[in-house]
Amino acid sequence: MITAALCTKLGDPLTVTEVPAQGKLGLTEVRIAVKNAGVNFADVLTAQGKYQVREKPPFTSGIEFSGEVVEVGADVSRFTAGEKVVGLCMGAFATELVAPQERVWSLSHTISLSITTSVSPSLHL
Repeated sequence: MITAALCTKLGDPLTVTEVPAQGKLGLTEVRIAVKNAGVNFADVLTAQGKYQVREKPPFTSGIEFSGEVVEVGADVSRFTAGEKVVGLCMGAFATELVAPQERVWSLSHTISLSITTSVSPSLHL
């Protein structure tokens, strides 16, 4: 189980709750332990059903994240477990997410995860 901020009904406040973690990874997916998530206007519009990409509830909100790689799919060679990364993928308001590898980028070991989300304020998870 992971903790996530779910949009259960468009326009309602998000609900923080426990949800099942995604099971087996696809060949090109990366499982990430989310440490920080950016909060921006697109997240607000998405939760209201007013963003150009319309998610159907229930969904885990949040687009920007930083964290550490937990696991990679069989065809992923760009990342290894424990590596610090940033990314853009729906589901960032959770303690863990699974993203396609093309939506994830490596960080230098010298960069702190606490400064990696591009928009303030950020949520520390």
